[in-house]
Amino acid sequence: MRNALKIGIRIEYFELFCHSKFEKVLSFYHVIKLWIC
Repeated sequence: MRNALKIGIRIEYFELFCHSKFEKVLSFYHVIKLWIC
């Protein structure tokens, strides 16, 4: 039971991290696009 909770928390953190990373890349791309145009 405790292991399942640990794995669930780990997956949640992983998804949060990936999502924020993706948003940063997306905003970075948006800035570059504006800068070129």
